[in-house]
Amino acid sequence: SSAASDVYKRQDSDTEFKDAALSPREREVLSLYASGFALKQVAAELDIKISTAKEHIDRVRTKYSTVGRPASTKTELLVRAIEDGILEEGSL
Repeated sequence: SSAASDVYKRQDSDTEFKDAALSPREREVLSLYASGFALKQVAAELDIKISTAKEHIDRVRTKYSTVGRPASTKTELLVRAIEDGILEEGSL
């Protein structure tokens, strides 16, 4: 089991940002990134290019920005993911 399997989703209808908007791969990358992996490590773990891992994180940031609360830093990104139930606080 990889760290990516530690991602948890919430399907509440009142969630501002719907986790369904994240692709399974975006959730995987976000989970590893949230666990403290550098993008280079995320890429190695998932057997993808570093640029691809960065693109996934950039897309997650963009998706968050569309709901009016940008996630420009890693901390902001992780806080949003926890607030929206995509990651559990204890899993970080």
